[in-house]
Amino acid sequence: MENCLERSRVIRIGPYRGHGVISKYLAETVGEFLDIGFVFPGRYVNQDLVHCDEFNHGKLVSSISLGRRIHGFSLAIQRIHPELLNLIIGLVMLRFVLQRRRKYHVLVMNSMSPGALLAKAIKIADLSLLVSDDIYYPEGNIVNRIIRSFLIITEKHLHNNLEEVWYVSPRLLGFKRRQGIVKENAVRRKVVPHGVDLTWSSWKESQKVERTTIAYFGAIVPGRGLELLLDSLDNVRRIVPQVRLRIVGQEIPRYGESLRDRIHRLDLNSNVQFISQGAQDEDDIKSIATCAVGAAIYDRDQISILYTDSSKIKKYIGCGLPIVVSKHLPYSEELVKAGVGIAVSNDKASVTKALIDILTDDELWRRMTAATIRYGKTFDYREVYGHAFMSLCGSQA
Repeated sequence: MENCLERSRVIRIGPYRGHGVISKYLAETVGEFLDIGFVFPGRYVNQDLVHCDEFNHGKLVSSISLGRRIHGFSLAIQRIHPELLNLIIGLVMLRFVLQRRRKYHVLVMNSMSPGALLAKAIKIADLSLLVSDDIYYPEGNIVNRIIRSFLIITEKHLHNNLEEVWYVSPRLLGFKRRQGIVKENAVRRKVVPHGVDLTWSSWKESQKVERTTIAYFGAIVPGRGLELLLDSLDNVRRIVPQVRLRIVGQEIPRYGESLRDRIHRLDLNSNVQFISQGAQDEDDIKSIATCAVGAAIYDRDQISILYTDSSKIKKYIGCGLPIVVSKHLPYSEELVKAGVGIAVSNDKASVTKALIDILTDDELWRRMTAATIRYGKTFDYREVYGHAFMSLCGSQA
């Protein structure tokens, strides 16, 4: 299996540079690996539109950033509509790929971005793999509904015409079957959850744990429970005055401003720290690894999280962080049973109590931390992706 990948040329196109541990696995394992990451339109502030890392047998041989020079133009396009910027990003990526004049064995698509779709259309690789980790449905104004409808049509085509499709949870595969997106045909389908890098928890062991710091990792957007978390933090600091909330992620500017206004009104300026999402996953992981607990609170109207595998929670698990998780999430019961999490109702009293319990009870915190590290071993990314790529290796034989 590993020998097959060592002889392969693989290209990944998806969000962010070094997105998730799947990029790390491919960089370590594949003979020639090109990782192309892009920013999410709508969360674009001041950064490269596209970043390309090239690896040869595990060694980084080149690194190129594209798009920062047209930052002002990109912001103007984003204001017109984020998906228009998405198309420009796709064209930038395609131009870079075409300049290389190289054929790949496998194209890994982490999303249905225009860049990935264009790369598939020109048959840049012999085999194509889609990692399905989200759902699309019409919402918002007429323009958004048209775009979402196009995404659903595109999704149906990809899910039924590629060599292989991975789903990050059985719930997601079931949902797409019920939607009529997935048809019963010869396409290989697998449930492949997000993997966990077990070295993340070793960073925690090598540094002093910030015993009263709460981690929030992920997009700083509505629906992720940040308002409830801030309101609960206001209560927590009455018992734990030195408590701090570390928010790591990319933000929608207007929403970020509203959060800062809320922080100011609650007089929490000294208790909240914002850290912009780094260029690579490891930058973000190091920001949360020494925290005492991770928060995974989602509003009930966040439909996607009910069917997908939360990368936020997997990062907390990889760092050995006990988790305060919304009770309505389908995997909250499993986290509680494994001793990893405390499931809470989406109300201030429930969230406050769970945070105070973990921040003040050293025995509980140590027990949950040890359980989280044990639980993470079942998602070791080398095992998860090593087994998952076996069938693609067979296709190349």
